Amino acid sequence: MKRLVLILALSSPLFSATPTLEVTTMKEYNLLTAQDKPLVLFFYAPWCSACKSMKKPYDEVAQELKNNVIMVKISIDKLRPLAESLGVKYIPTIFTRKVGGSFKKTLVGEKPKHKLKKAIEAAIR
Repeated sequence: MKRLVLILALSSPLFSATPTLEVTTMKEYNLLTAQDKPLVLFFYAPWCSACKSMKKPYDEVAQELKNNVIMVKISIDKLRPLAESLGVKYIPTIFTRKVGGSFKKTLVGEKPKHKLKKAIEAAIR
């Protein structure tokens, strides 16, 4: 059922009104990686103060780029195997993937909104 909900959300006009998605399962992650849009992954932990500081700028950038990219939040507490497979050692960490490409580490640590947006835009071009 979750898969159907995620598929409907991704194909719905309402999807564009939602700036970020919270991915909590590998099934959801696999559905997202199959999308034909650039993808941004924000690895965080709810107990991390730098991550908390980055959430608002990340959501603002997601709102600004919502027509061009899918922006996702992933808690390392919920999907630790995924974080480890990508080599996440510090949080917050942001990975980007161009359509048809592989994930690349784009940013590590707390960054202001303008640097976050600039790095994401450069990475998905």
